[in-house]
Amino acid sequence: MMTNKEREDIKIILGYLWRDEERHYQSAPCKNHIFLVLKRLARIVGHEAI
Repeated sequence: MMTNKEREDIKIILGYLWRDEERHYQSAPCKNHIFLVLKRLARIVGHEAI
């Protein structure tokens, strides 16, 4: 189980990386891109970027 602090930490990381990684993924998509991992994490923690 994830603590509230861990969930908030992940949201901070998502906020920091989201735009740059989304642009990079759009310009060079691949099945193992870090942006896809960020999207999965965003769903798990309820991040508003998705």
